Amino acid sequence: MDQAQPKEESADRLTEIADEFMRVERYDLAEQHCRKALALDPENVEALVSLCFALAGQDRDEEAAEAAENALALDPKQGDALRGLARVRMAQGRHSEAERIILDALRDWPLNSAAYYEYGRLMWKTGHLEKATRLIEKCLELDPEDADAHSLLAIILSEDSQAAAAQLHGETGLRLSPDEQVTHLGMGQAFLQSGRPFKARMHLREALRISPDSDAVEMYEFADKACRWVYLPFYQFSLWGQKIPGQMVTIWGVAMVLYFTGTRFEATRSAATIWLFCYLAFVVYTWCAEPMAKFWMKLRPAK
Repeated sequence: MDQAQPKEESADRLTEIADEFMRVERYDLAEQHCRKALALDPENVEALVSLCFALAGQDRDEEAAEAAENALALDPKQGDALRGLARVRMAQGRHSEAERIILDALRDWPLNSAAYYEYGRLMWKTGHLEKATRLIEKCLELDPEDADAHSLLAIILSEDSQAAAAQLHGETGLRLSPDEQVTHLGMGQAFLQSGRPFKARMHLREALRISPDSDAVEMYEFADKACRWVYLPFYQFSLWGQKIPGQMVTIWGVAMVLYFTGTRFEATRSAATIWLFCYLAFVVYTWCAEPMAKFWMKLRPAK
C-alpha cells in the first residue's frame, strides 16, 4: 500500500491546481480546489489567498475580503493577501482604503512587482494616468515578462493619447500571454487610439470570447460603432481633434478665420463661401453621427 501524502503537501498541491485554474479564469473550479485544500489544512495561508482571488474573480467581494482577512490574521505581512484585499476594496470603490493597504504591502515588500501592478490599476481607475504609468513601469522593471502589466500599460497609454507606445506594450503583452483577456483588451484599446477600429474589434471580440465582462462589452460596442461607415469619419476626426489644443473651439476659430479672410478678396470669395458651407455641413454631420450609428446598430447589432 502506498504511503499517504502528508496533509500539508496535499493542501499545497490543491492550491497549485487552483492557481492553474485561475490562470484560465475558471474561478469556480479554483474555488472548489481552494476549499478542498482548506478542508485538509484550515490554516493554509496560500490556500486562503488563492480563495480570495477566486472569489474576487466571481465578484463575491465580501467573501473574498473575509478570505484575505483570515490569511492576514495568520500572517499579517503576507504580501499577496494584502494585494488581494486591496483589489477587493478597489472593486468596492473604497479607493483610499485600497491605497493604504497597497502602501502597507510595499512597505514590507518593496520589490513586489504585483503590488506595483495593483497600485497602478488603482491610479488608472481613479484617473491619475501619469502616476499609473510610472507604477506599471516600475512593475515591469521588476518583472519584464508580466503580460498583464504590459497590457494594462497599453490601455493607460492609449487613454493618454500615446498610441505608438501603447501598441508596443500591447503587442508584448499579447506575445507573452495570447490566451488572456487583458492582453486582447490592451491591443483593442491601442488599435482604437491609433485609428484602426477593425483590428480593434477583432481583438475585443476575442476578449469577449475569453470572458464576457462589462469592460470588454463596452469597448467592443464602441469599436463596432467606429467600424460603421456613418460613424467612421467622425471617429477619425475625433482622434485627430484630440491632438489640437482647444480641440473643437480651435477648429471653429480656424474655420471662421479662413472664411472671413477669404471673403475680403474678390478672387477667393466664392471659395470661402463653399468652404463655409462644407464646414457647416460637417458640423451637422457630427451632430447626427451618433444617433445614426446607434440606429444602425439596432437594425444590425454587433456580433
